[in-house]
Amino acid sequence: MHSTECIKTISQTYLLYFNVCRMSIHEYSKETLQAFIQVKTRNATSGLLKLTRCIEEQYFDKTVCELGKHETFVDMGVFDAETSIEFAKNVEFEYDKILLFEPDVECFKVSKENIEKHNLKNVFMFEEGCYDYCGEISFVNEGTSSSRVSDNDINTTTIKIVSLDDKLEALKEVDNITYIKMDIEGSEYEALKGSIRTIKKYKPRLAVSIYHKPEDIYKLPLFIKEILPEYKLYIRHYNKPEPLDVSLRCELVCYAVI
Repeated sequence: MHSTECIKTISQTYLLYFNVCRMSIHEYSKETLQAFIQVKTRNATSGLLKLTRCIEEQYFDKTVCELGKHETFVDMGVFDAETSIEFAKNVEFEYDKILLFEPDVECFKVSKENIEKHNLKNVFMFEEGCYDYCGEISFVNEGTSSSRVSDNDINTTTIKIVSLDDKLEALKEVDNITYIKMDIEGSEYEALKGSIRTIKKYKPRLAVSIYHKPEDIYKLPLFIKEILPEYKLYIRHYNKPEPLDVSLRCELVCYAVI
């Protein structure tokens, strides 16, 4: 199927599902999704521009949820640790713990330097990727935010992967998870599968990127609701201020909150 046709089919299926089942997706979220689809299928940016929120709000959007004190934050796909640093600032550095997962060698190094530079405490850093099992997998190690799991690229290396569920069982220092962010270049579905027990046990807020694969815009939200039906879902798009930056127009995030 042509990519444009695929996106249209996916979007229609997604919207139909939420309309028929009357799940907890708000009108603003539906409008954002529809505008995002217009960009992907027709390169029409005007609708999305009206609904786009500032990139600095990404993952910690106060229109969706408020952070409190004593949070434990899981950052999957760390890149340079900027998201974890922003998390710490948002709670005025009064958090319990931060868990970072970053399998890219260079990104892990930079992240560690940034964490130390900002003097963040109670940070657990793992040079591993999050998936639905523990083992090894082929990985494109680019030293950028686009590093990813892949079995199609020629220049790949092997990285360690873990499921969050298994990691937490072994990590006795952590007894609660309140917020999970996933931006892992197309491996979000597998990471969610590997976090099912954690999500059911702690019911953390989720912020999951849903744009890396065409099917993500319906597959990931539906799977989140399957894991924990009580979740309310919110869709938000982020970018730099006007004019719309074409290189960033895919920053689509699905939040899940109780």
